[in-house]
Amino acid sequence: MEYFSTTREAKEFLIERIVEQAQRDSIDLSEIECKMLYFSEVDETLPDMMEISAAFDLEYDQAAYEEKMASIIRNFVTWAKLHDTAALAQWKAAIKKLKSEDQYILVLTGLAAGSMSYLNQPSGPSILKMVVIVVGVGIGLIFLRVLWIAFQQ
Repeated sequence: MEYFSTTREAKEFLIERIVEQAQRDSIDLSEIECKMLYFSEVDETLPDMMEISAAFDLEYDQAAYEEKMASIIRNFVTWAKLHDTAALAQWKAAIKKLKSEDQYILVLTGLAAGSMSYLNQPSGPSILKMVVIVVGVGIGLIFLRVLWIAFQQ
């Protein structure tokens, strides 16, 4: 399903979810912090991004900002898994839509969960099912081998 017709729509969706989660977490985001979510060195961004970026460099610690945003993003993913799986599906689609671009927001989402592993890993029950199947198949093969040996004698 195609959620976003443009990369701009996808980016707007991600930014709106981050800002909403910051509000849920009672984390204040300044105008500059919000606008930095639009940053890109080569792709479409805000018209005044050069000034915003310069102000950011003067007033903020980039590492602290990135950890703050990564924390908000992790909180959103956790919240969406519990309360809004449709929003999580849209989140994944938005990231996929932006993958071909050079967007700072992708760096932040990557930092949030180790290169987006939280979006690609199967959930706990799926892993458990796989383990049960593998163990079952192994036991079945051993049983067949024992039967084969018994019939050979």
